[in-house]
Amino acid sequence: MKKINFIDILCKDIENLIEAGELDKADEGITKIFMKYGEDPEFLKKIYRILGKYHYVKGDRLKSLEYFKQYEKDVSDDIELFSLMAEVLIDLGRDESALRYIMKLMDDERYSTRGKLLYLFYKILVSDYENAVSIYRDLHQSHLLGVNDYIKVAYYFLIKKRFSEAKDVILNALSIYQGNISLQDEYEYIVDIEGYYKNNIKLFYFNNIEKFSFKTGVYSKALRYLVEVLSIRNYADVEIELMVDMLIELNQVKYSASDKMLAAICDCFILDAILQEWEVSVIIERFYGVRLQNVKKHIAQLESINFFDKFIDRVDDVIKNSFGEEFDYE
Repeated sequence: MKKINFIDILCKDIENLIEAGELDKADEGITKIFMKYGEDPEFLKKIYRILGKYHYVKGDRLKSLEYFKQYEKDVSDDIELFSLMAEVLIDLGRDESALRYIMKLMDDERYSTRGKLLYLFYKILVSDYENAVSIYRDLHQSHLLGVNDYIKVAYYFLIKKRFSEAKDVILNALSIYQGNISLQDEYEYIVDIEGYYKNNIKLFYFNNIEKFSFKTGVYSKALRYLVEVLSIRNYADVEIELMVDMLIELNQVKYSASDKMLAAICDCFILDAILQEWEVSVIIERFYGVRLQNVKKHIAQLESINFFDKFIDRVDDVIKNSFGEEFDYE
């Protein structure tokens, strides 16, 4: 008689809870199974996968990546792991790191469609739009995409400022999923963001580009990048104005950094006050292509010369206006 593997059963139960989004129950299950099997080598091998999926569903891409990498050391042939790793890395903007996992998925018949979709995301993010559109059309014409897939494809085109492609994706989806509210809302959102983006380029970029006297080329690129990213993420005018003023002040104190780092510093200073660290890290990596730890080094250096003091009251006002007077970010 085959021996019952209680560890497998319990681990599967917890994974089912995670996939169902019942994270509180999953958390309780993880605690209980740790108490019973915490020193069992077989359990310790499997718990990394569970913790990776737990944090993946929770949204903490960095923590999930940490656990998935640990699991990969012991189990290197888990095809589902490749899918999760690829998506996490794509979400973080670590496109090249994701590619090797995507290739493995595309070579597996069970996951080839998933691999093609992730490869499409990869092609969009590396700005290979011609091939991206070709892959997308193949998936669309083969009826291999669900509503959420279309929305995510449109999202990646949107964050790359490819508004036409983003709208086309949603319109194609609506031709299949007629009357779908999520798709209709997404289309309206893309149209709104496109208009907001174009207006903000005029308002915040062209009206401020002449204000740089130090490393004008780098700072002009930083300004453009900052305004574009904040507009795509639908920041309010007052928030964009505040961060643009920070960038202008950085120029006046002749602070040296790359264009993307300069933009990230301005964005991160406020994000750090209102979001958890893993959330900030995902945004900074995805949109600016720099690591949070490096941004924080720059912020610490600027704090040592009291650079941000003149902006504290405005930051406080922006946060209170966005989150309410009761919000406490201290």
